[in-house]
Amino acid sequence: MGGAAARADDVALAQARCTRIVERFFHRLAALGLEGHPAPRVEIAYQPARTAYDPQRRVITAPAWSQAPPALRAQVEAWSRAAGGVLDASTLFADIYNGFLIAHEATHAYQADLGFWRPETDQFEDEIIANRVALAFALETPRGAQQAGFIMQLAKTALDATPSPLAPGVRAGDYFNTHADEIRADPALHGWFEAHLLQRA
Repeated sequence: MGGAAARADDVALAQARCTRIVERFFHRLAALGLEGHPAPRVEIAYQPARTAYDPQRRVITAPAWSQAPPALRAQVEAWSRAAGGVLDASTLFADIYNGFLIAHEATHAYQADLGFWRPETDQFEDEIIANRVALAFALETPRGAQQAGFIMQLAKTALDATPSPLAPGVRAGDYFNTHADEIRADPALHGWFEAHLLQRA
């Protein structure tokens, strides 16, 4: 019973954190004169894309730490060790998947509202744009700036320590746009692209 209660608390905390970020993101848009775009709903659940936006339902989906499968947990634990253990794995997970990448998905929601989201044509470029907006959003607060700086440095550390999985001459954008399902199914490949896309922000 204690385990189930702890998981429920973890999901509730993730729900509250992600919802706050999405609401603040869209309030910020309104403050910039970009009204008329209601904040999408947030659902806490694991899926292979890790975080995602569904424009038909206007829902951002993100996982809680307790929902992460063993391979993803192991990857985040490795990132935590690579960063010197400054953040434990569950905190690092929340900062990435219930923090920075929520603003990233909120950007996709706004792009979709404007008709500018092109996941079927150039998903790679859309991911870079969303990371840039999420980074700008994070830098508006001291805590967000600290988290974003740590995540960006971690991405660089991960890339420096990991050989590129791409064959010589293959462009990352071309591969990403044509192998999305394969990338999502492979935690190591997915993690490499997450870090690569962050470094392009």
